[in-house]
Amino acid sequence: MLKLLFWFLVIFAPITVFAKNKTHKLNSILKEVGRRYVVQDINEKVLDDLAVSDSNHNWELEPDEFVKEFKNKWVESLTQNIRYSSSILNLYWGDRAKNIMNVELDDMVANICDSEVKFNKVQFDRYIYKQRKYYEEVTESTPYSSEVFATGKSTIHMIFRIELTHRMGYKTTITWNIIARISTWVSVNGYDRNFKIANVTIGGGCTEFGVLNLNHTDLLDRENALQKLKKETNPEVKALFDLFTPSYMKYYEDFENKIPKVWMQGFEKSPRNLRITVCDQREVHQSPRYSETQFRSWYKRFGQMWHPKKGDKDYIKVQVLEANDAGITARVTMRLQPGANETALTYDFDFKMGIQFNVGCTNRWTVTWLDVLCQPHIDFMEENYLSMRGLFMKELISTYEEEDNWYTALNVLKKFEKDPITTSVCFLPTDVREAKNVDDTLKLFFDIAKKYHNSTVWGVFTNDELILPAEEKHTFSVRFALGHPSTEDKPTEPIVGTRWEFQIQWDKNDQFYYIYHIVIGCVDRIKSDGTFMQIRRRINLGLQVIG
Repeated sequence: MLKLLFWFLVIFAPITVFAKNKTHKLNSILKEVGRRYVVQDINEKVLDDLAVSDSNHNWELEPDEFVKEFKNKWVESLTQNIRYSSSILNLYWGDRAKNIMNVELDDMVANICDSEVKFNKVQFDRYIYKQRKYYEEVTESTPYSSEVFATGKSTIHMIFRIELTHRMGYKTTITWNIIARISTWVSVNGYDRNFKIANVTIGGGCTEFGVLNLNHTDLLDRENALQKLKKETNPEVKALFDLFTPSYMKYYEDFENKIPKVWMQGFEKSPRNLRITVCDQREVHQSPRYSETQFRSWYKRFGQMWHPKKGDKDYIKVQVLEANDAGITARVTMRLQPGANETALTYDFDFKMGIQFNVGCTNRWTVTWLDVLCQPHIDFMEENYLSMRGLFMKELISTYEEEDNWYTALNVLKKFEKDPITTSVCFLPTDVREAKNVDDTLKLFFDIAKKYHNSTVWGVFTNDELILPAEEKHTFSVRFALGHPSTEDKPTEPIVGTRWEFQIQWDKNDQFYYIYHIVIGCVDRIKSDGTFMQIRRRINLGLQVIG
């Protein structure tokens, strides 16, 4: 009975195996010494650092048997928390996940499935939460094991393995290779001591993220699956995966530097037979369900913000996970770059899909389910916010340089609107006019063009710092420099121009910042600080193109 009670407490309790520091009174002692012999005010952090160092040193002096027992209890507790946090279908899985997070060092590093990205604590915790939705409930019969390696007293090195059943039916093994170190921290009782995770490497099947390894799954051979797919015919989409490959897209000019979209022709026509989910990082548990129309809207905006890096001819990878009589399961990975900055980092995005043949007696291959997987190392909303201004300005300036009349270039605003964009335009401080949509804004700018017919738009200044974190609503501004056609290319004071303020709002379904209102200031002197973008083909505010 006592043995059963012990295991009950181990399994259902958080990792609370603390070694109470025998020197927890050091802080008060040192303060007293400081008053008597040194200075009256010793920095609290210095005292804490001394106590931590002393505590870690004392750990090495603990008896071997005590350390061994302490380590074993810690490993068993962590093992059970990983085990029962592996699926959101398990009761209290969230509490189990928090128990794991509570024994992570703040500067921990995680390596996930051979990904090139090293995860920090925040990213790894996000990964823990997001991956649990893909697996069936863990039961007493779910195979698992843990192995502990010989180390010094202050380190634990262990490997945990568990065989999980994916909600798509196949089995996959997940491994945790963990290194933990003894750590001391300040508590209400003085100083507490415990092991905390310094490094973790996740491996195994990795069917949702990183490098796929079929050796750790019960899936069928990938090459056979590819051959099976290519032998079948699809009247609308021939060799469905070929639509994802650059070799196919190179024949279509529209695909240059853009993600493919022809593959969506393969969607199952019946809404009852098509299931689509798109990851939302701010939804802890399940990804929201999308209709085909909603997904196409999301994918349009995704492709507007994210694109292959210039010159990258191999940015798409297709990995077949399973092929049987019921169909094919595959993961498509796209390596993409955000916004207009050509030096920005690239990130991998994963799309997992199920493809079936002859659904509804159609005699063709169709996509019956699609899951846009979570990327725990990417703050999607933050990346969109940081890239939005640059993307818009690139679109606006490139359109300016192509148009004969500069004010008609404002049609580019329609690419960034969901609902009609309203505008406030200042002609004079006492004459501010309102526009209810982009077309009305164009009419107002035609009036401005007539008023300033001897000027030209020749550059843009930006210097507003983009402040994080990303919020639902933000504002960014730019300053357009106006001048006579003879104005020199280099900006010199005084500069006449107008300040534009763009108000943007995050759309949760499309996961994109839309412009909803613009405030355009009066023509006046403007500052020339910040980043300057010159318009190479300067455009007269009336009709004449300069250059």
